[in-house]
Amino acid sequence: MSNQPALDKKDDANAADPKPVPPGNLADLETKWPDLFNCIDTARISQEQFKLIENISARAVDFDSIKEGGRGELYRRAQINPLIRSVGIRQLFEFVSEAQDLRNLSLNHKILDVLGGDGVLARALSHLVPPSRQPNVLTSDISEGMVAAAREYGLFAVRQAAQNLMLKENCLDGLIIAYGTHHIPPAERQQALLESFRVLRPGGRVVVHDFEVNSPISGWFSDVVDPYSLTGHRFQHFLKKEIKEFLVEAGFEDVTVRYLYDPFILSGASEREVQEKLANCLLEMYGLVKLVEEHGDKDAHREVYGRALNYFSYDYHRMRLPGSFGMSQIQTYKNRGRWYIEAPRIALVGYGVKPLSPQTRLAFSASTTRLDKSY
Repeated sequence: MSNQPALDKKDDANAADPKPVPPGNLADLETKWPDLFNCIDTARISQEQFKLIENISARAVDFDSIKEGGRGELYRRAQINPLIRSVGIRQLFEFVSEAQDLRNLSLNHKILDVLGGDGVLARALSHLVPPSRQPNVLTSDISEGMVAAAREYGLFAVRQAAQNLMLKENCLDGLIIAYGTHHIPPAERQQALLESFRVLRPGGRVVVHDFEVNSPISGWFSDVVDPYSLTGHRFQHFLKKEIKEFLVEAGFEDVTVRYLYDPFILSGASEREVQEKLANCLLEMYGLVKLVEEHGDKDAHREVYGRALNYFSYDYHRMRLPGSFGMSQIQTYKNRGRWYIEAPRIALVGYGVKPLSPQTRLAFSASTTRLDKSY
């Protein structure tokens, strides 16, 4: 019996594990994505930056390959179907859209996914927005393997550090830091937000996503992921006030911090199948190899599902959230003849806007005045 979590390929007809290829030269990206490539600031590409990337990579091995002690292949297999987290991903893109409405996205928008991994956000968005409104998404990550996998999906992807982006000032309309913000060391998080501010155009929007300190999901990381994954998981999560302070101190305006319903949702032909799919997804996404070694493949699936029932559970009354906020615990249900399983996760999100320049403010004010007089 295998000691590695099995891959269930039924979620995706093309569910083949991406075979990483060398990232290649940045110039390889210029022909296909000239607008995104134009955001690259070649003056910021230096030997010092490469050294920074390698130094950060050396202390962040979680998403390296299994042979290098990471869980990269397992993580990528868990999100071959990018829609498992589509409820949360949709909202992240709404936060960086004008008036928080995906219908306001266009082909001219440029959005950076800072911790993009293998491009799951960009891949999910391709299912959520019609081609006529698909924005340009620049996927970036510190992991060379993740960038290679994103490129294999046909995405514009570059290897860079959140703390030192290789992009020009004022070149992006939106920026998302999500699904791994806790991997940025606390002492370097403010610098990551300052970089986000620098590369956004005036009026551009930022969203920061992570899980709250002492929340059920932070407990999942500390009590399950840390002891049972190859790499451990001792990272500091966030408080509401910290996210707000980081955004405000970076210079953003109209800052809001709130809870976000961000569940895992999987479907299948039977209740048992969707329960197995969730268990397999959790084993792979979090690289719980030691749980498989300890219990065996079949029992590990039962074990992880039982633990998930305890941790993916919320008391909305205590959190001062409406009962309609989302599922309060893992549930299976049937809809139009197909079974679904929904595992609730509540994340923290903070979002804000880069202020308009004084000149732009004056021009906007003048145009508004002229418009008012015309009526």
